[in-house]
Amino acid sequence: MQIGWQRSIGSLFLVLILTPTLQAQRPVPAPSPIVDANNRFAFKLFKHLTTETPDHNILVAPTGLSLTFGLLDNGSDPETRKEIESAFEFTGMDLTEINAGFAALRKEMNLIPPPPQNKGTKGASPSSWADNPNRLVIADSLWINRGYFGKQFLSASRNYYGLDLQRLLPPSSTSAQVSRWASKQVHRNVPISVGTMARNDFLLLDVTRFHSFWEWDYSFDVSMTKSAPFTLLNGQKKNLQMMYKGTEFRYLEGLKLQAVILPYGQNVDMYVFLPAEDSSLKELEQTLTAKNWQEWLSQFVSREGMVGLPKFKTETGFDVNAALRELGVKRIFGQFAALRPAVTIPEGARLTNALQTTEISVDEKGTEAISVSIAGGVPGGVLGRVIGQERPKPFVMIVNRPFFFAIRHNTTGQLLFLGAVVEP
Repeated sequence: MQIGWQRSIGSLFLVLILTPTLQAQRPVPAPSPIVDANNRFAFKLFKHLTTETPDHNILVAPTGLSLTFGLLDNGSDPETRKEIESAFEFTGMDLTEINAGFAALRKEMNLIPPPPQNKGTKGASPSSWADNPNRLVIADSLWINRGYFGKQFLSASRNYYGLDLQRLLPPSSTSAQVSRWASKQVHRNVPISVGTMARNDFLLLDVTRFHSFWEWDYSFDVSMTKSAPFTLLNGQKKNLQMMYKGTEFRYLEGLKLQAVILPYGQNVDMYVFLPAEDSSLKELEQTLTAKNWQEWLSQFVSREGMVGLPKFKTETGFDVNAALRELGVKRIFGQFAALRPAVTIPEGARLTNALQTTEISVDEKGTEAISVSIAGGVPGGVLGRVIGQERPKPFVMIVNRPFFFAIRHNTTGQLLFLGAVVEP
């Protein structure tokens, strides 16, 4: 996508004008191969969902899905592996690289709790780590009715993906059982209804929770929050609570969009993209690719301005089974031979269904987002300003119409959440 005049170098005069701005841009290192693959999959899945339901809010937590199917790649037959690796953009990496990539990603994102410390040892204790109000938790578990899975698959699940292996209780207790486990992992009540998947012989469960306050100088003053109109897709206006903040932001402006970075207090940022008034969210969504995303990241510059962002809380869910089938992952949901290498019985195993629900709340203090992904299966037969640069005019960005946002882990570049908000 063309990003306005920043991409239109047509004369020496314009080059001279652009030089200070380009110097102020931050270099963005290329993500690791596994993060690059995960982000390509994230945008591909997000585009599919927004195309299917363009008039609905969409929330996606792609990391847990990539982790789950990276693990399943270890227990799939060759045809199923080809489908998984194509859809999840793992093509070009062998299984050793995929597993090592996810293990390194989990470590870099601090998803592995610190080890217990001996008495008298200085430093944070496990309890203080657990009680930290700013947290990112991505926890995965494999629930098994009987000992179907082979040692090699179970070893990969523990060593590379950190899955917690649990024994399934009778179907009448399954929802309560997995709810207790999820609530314990994220330190918040997470009621989960597994529905008909309670009758499955195994479940794969991922729960993602992100909770963080804004960086101290980016929090919104409650006294500044005012009622303001938000224009919906059909042109009607809806009054809602708009938060306002004036300071120096990392900012991007083009012919078709404005974007701003809102930092949290734990090396995570929210990126808010607002289509221009003569454009639309749909047009913006058509440009959302991992390649464009990486280019945009390098084009943010420090600039003073005023941001208006609506307070919002929303919950969405989608059928992962249906979405992945559209992206080419079919065999694992239909053929028992698909997961034959993972299990110890000759008939093999398959997934019956997969779902994800995600909720997010954004207010003056910060953000909380929780996502639950669950798959059931059965066995067969069963940056800073440049010195001397002239200060540009402060920008104004009031998010009063449908917009896109992403929450990104900065150290790794991993996308944690993608959202299209058409009605806050």
